[in-house]
Amino acid sequence: MPDIYRAAKELSTRGYAALEPLSPKVVTAARRRINEWIGRGMNDPSRDTDGRGQLLRDFAFDSYGDDELRGSPELEACFRPLEHVLPSLVGPGTRLRYTPRGTQVALRFPGPQGYAHLDGLGLASNGDRYVPSAIVIVYLADVGPDDSPFTAWPEAFPRVQDLAWESLAGRPEEEVRQELVDLVYGQTLTEGAESLVGPAGSTFLAHPALPHCGGPGIGADIRYATLRRMYPTWSFAGSDLLPQTWPDAMRILAAGPGELAPIARTVRSECPV
Repeated sequence: MPDIYRAAKELSTRGYAALEPLSPKVVTAARRRINEWIGRGMNDPSRDTDGRGQLLRDFAFDSYGDDELRGSPELEACFRPLEHVLPSLVGPGTRLRYTPRGTQVALRFPGPQGYAHLDGLGLASNGDRYVPSAIVIVYLADVGPDDSPFTAWPEAFPRVQDLAWESLAGRPEEEVRQELVDLVYGQTLTEGAESLVGPAGSTFLAHPALPHCGGPGIGADIRYATLRRMYPTWSFAGSDLLPQTWPDAMRILAAGPGELAPIARTVRSECPV
């Protein structure tokens, strides 16, 4: 079992924490399942929507599989060891809910880095739909600095949380939104970025307020990873994820370890966690 106190401290100060790594057996089974799905899908005309390799292009761009893959026992096994850990980090007596659609088969092919962002908080692009999420990252192969590692900006993390608290204290939404845009999208790899590298099985938990992206893939290998985005239980109606209000999102961003679900629950007290 990982050191919960160490992980909670890392999560509160840096915005991410390293968790207990997976066993090689679980990693190998998940990677094999992904490769089997790729090979079968690319030879299945019913999955090729335009006859010109659309599946391959979509997979390389988003790296999402279908529900069959995302909900497979092999990928479920990657997250099962964390079930006893996450409640201690996100809130006592609570848990974050996920669905198969929240699981990402996160392959990254050689290419440029992504752009810094906050998951579920498009700011300038997604209107009034706010669905911030914590992220669990599991590497299914060795990931070095040239292999599109999950890249984070821990130095910006405290300021994101400060802005969320300022918004909750009454600072105009337009001002907070603009400062978040400038802060998050203005990050570069030369400004305090940290690459989360490690051997196959390495596992990390990232706070919703942590700016991050996929790092540059300047090596020769494909990055194998799976991610799970996790949301407070009150943000669902049945299996559908609900759009949150701006204050909802700010409370999630402002929450500390052990507070994420309880703070969020005060917004929707009629929805039990």
